[in-house]
Amino acid sequence: MSARPRLFIVGRELLAVENMELLLDDIGVAAVGRAFSVAEAIDRLGEVKIDGAIVDLDVRGRVVELVGALVKAGKRMIFVSDRFGPRFAEQFPDIACLEKPVSEDALRTVVAKAFDGTYRPVAGKRRKKINPAAVLRN
Repeated sequence: MSARPRLFIVGRELLAVENMELLLDDIGVAAVGRAFSVAEAIDRLGEVKIDGAIVDLDVRGRVVELVGALVKAGKRMIFVSDRFGPRFAEQFPDIACLEKPVSEDALRTVVAKAFDGTYRPVAGKRRKKINPAAVLRN
């Protein structure tokens, strides 16, 4: 792994993915690619060099197929969702999880956990977050 983790983002909404890219940049992590469906993510995984992926569990397609491809490639994962059930952590104890909405502090903690302390995220730049509702109103 590089000194600065290279993460691929798989999400379902453009604004959420762009916000995640900004948050990753703020903590010193490289966002090196993005996809908006499981099929697109699997197709693009071979195109970019990554250390892991952030996967929104609500993305279009069978997430289990993407998880299988990432595991086979030896990549780490961070799951993002707004509806983790109480048994989720028991089923996936080795996968870091983030609850939506994602905060910079939570992302920093989870990235450090996902990379077993081999990476120390930098202090944030405190950039203004994208507010999708405000963007849509304008």
